[in-house]
Amino acid sequence: TVASWEMYQMVYETLLTTDDELNLQAGLAESWEEESPTRFVFTLREGAAFSNGRAVDAQDVIGSIERIRNPEIASYWAHQLGEIESMEALDDRRVAIELARPHATFLPALAHITAAIIPLQEYQAGEFDPTSEMLGSGPFMVEAHDQDESWTLVRNPHYGRDGYPRADRMNVAIIPDESARMAALRDG
Repeated sequence: TVASWEMYQMVYETLLTTDDELNLQAGLAESWEEESPTRFVFTLREGAAFSNGRAVDAQDVIGSIERIRNPEIASYWAHQLGEIESMEALDDRRVAIELARPHATFLPALAHITAAIIPLQEYQAGEFDPTSEMLGSGPFMVEAHDQDESWTLVRNPHYGRDGYPRADRMNVAIIPDESARMAALRDG
C-alpha cells in the first residue's frame, strides 16, 4: 500500500529519486550515465551507509536488483525494470547495467521504493530478513515496532546527507479506521 511505501522511504533509499515534478534526481547514486540506450553506469554516493554502519557498495545494488528479478520472490516490479542482460561491479561504488534492449521505464523504475537497495551481505548471511525487519541507508532506522499499533523511527547515525533528517525521532501511529484517523487529527 502507499502508506507502507511511505514508511519504507524513511528507512530505505533507491538509486534514483524524483523531484516534485517527477524529474529523475540523484538518490543513492550520486550520478548516472547512459552510455548507450541499453548501458547505464551508476556511481554510488560517497559515504552512503546502512544504519548498521556498513558502507553501501556495488554488490548491494546488484544483489538488490537480482532479488527483485528472482522468480522465487515474484516481485511484480521485475517487469518495470525490463530485461537485464548483465550487471557488473566496476569497483565498490560503480555499477554497470546492460539491458537486453532499450526499456523506457528502466530509470524511473529505479526511483520507486520497490527498487530499494538492501544490505546484501547481511541478507545472504541470514542476519537480515526484509520480510520481517528493516535495515536501510535512509534517514531513519527502526527503534521499535508494535504490530498494528505504531512504528518508532530514530535518526540513522550513518545517514550521509548533511542536515538530514531534520527530526531526531518520528512516531507513526497505525490507525486503519478512517474516522479514527480523523478524530486523532482533530484531537492533536
